[in-house]
Amino acid sequence: MLGPPPDIYSAEINYWIWRAVLVLLRERPEIELFYCHTTDYTMHMSDPLGDFSQTYLHETDKLFGQILNECPDMDLYLTADHGMSYKSRCYDLNKYVPEKGGTIFFAMSAERDPYIKHHRTFGGTAYVWLNKATDYTRAVDILRRIEGWPIEWFV
Repeated sequence: MLGPPPDIYSAEINYWIWRAVLVLLRERPEIELFYCHTTDYTMHMSDPLGDFSQTYLHETDKLFGQILNECPDMDLYLTADHGMSYKSRCYDLNKYVPEKGGTIFFAMSAERDPYIKHHRTFGGTAYVWLNKATDYTRAVDILRRIEGWPIEWFV
């Protein structure tokens, strides 16, 4: 019915997933809760206003409309793991902080995954371990100066 899933590095994989959701909702009306996770490949690879992203968003909107038309009593909630902006920079904090005069023990992206084409094995969050508590102020000062990193991200 659906055929094999498309390549993971494509917009089509998400369309395929939403069509699979629709098939399951048709065939299993007793399902009361459905969690579906899609990739964010398209939005990592294109500016939100670019043709690739806009085509993806329009097609996704049509699929959501189809699901809601066929399941009018269903509540549909959407979430995102990071903001709706194109990501063009990636920082290796293990190199960046020392280059800016700070001292850290280790930094690790919290979202390492196998999809390196769009995530480059880095996510939108990181854990930073310090050598000692007194390194905190300098490390936070350096991190706060990175464009796009709001102050409230620091604990």
